[in-house]
Amino acid sequence: MLQRLLTPEGVPAQIELWQVAFDLGHGDDAKDALVLSPQEQAHARRYRRRDDARRFCCMRACLRRLLGERLDCAPQAVPLVRNAYGKPLLGGPGGLSFNVSHAGDIGLLAMAPGLALGIDVECGIAAGLQELNGMARQVLSPDEWAALPAPLDEVRFLRHWVAKEAVLKALGLGIGEHLQSIHLDLESHPRYQIFHQQSQWPAPARLHARALSTRPGHAAALAWVDA
Repeated sequence: MLQRLLTPEGVPAQIELWQVAFDLGHGDDAKDALVLSPQEQAHARRYRRRDDARRFCCMRACLRRLLGERLDCAPQAVPLVRNAYGKPLLGGPGGLSFNVSHAGDIGLLAMAPGLALGIDVECGIAAGLQELNGMARQVLSPDEWAALPAPLDEVRFLRHWVAKEAVLKALGLGIGEHLQSIHLDLESHPRYQIFHQQSQWPAPARLHARALSTRPGHAAALAWVDA
């Protein structure tokens, strides 16, 4: 089921937010597959778990239908391409940006004209404290790690994680290699202050990240770059 979400306070009005609730037991896989490209259908077949393939097909079909409405074309005719990091983009002119993410039983989609966007959602981590600490050391900057109270709080860690991934997706960068290059101040939750020292990136004042309300057990964030 596809549902339009209200634009949260402080988010530019031109940003549309959508939520997809996956119905893995009753979804219309064949109908979704019809609007996918041959490459996307092949990608779906490479998933080992059927539920993962269904999530991909449902999410990509919803994306194509929404973009098709705005571009006045059939969903299967939407010209989707990928950048060097695998981020899907619209090919050709148009000025419409979008980003998608899914985890657990929901997917999130953001789109807007003229703004670079990133969105991320994660569901709870089934990990012990030692494993969670190991993940956090890969995601958090040294200053962020030092500022976290002990023992590590999963909710706070997830907020860092989704916000950082959303920012990197908005920048069009790879996720794994830059997570520790961003420092977030979560004290202003749900709006986050962003700091970095990368001279080739937009200035921190042009970067924005905000937590999104979503289903229990999930954490989500939206990021955008001022034009």
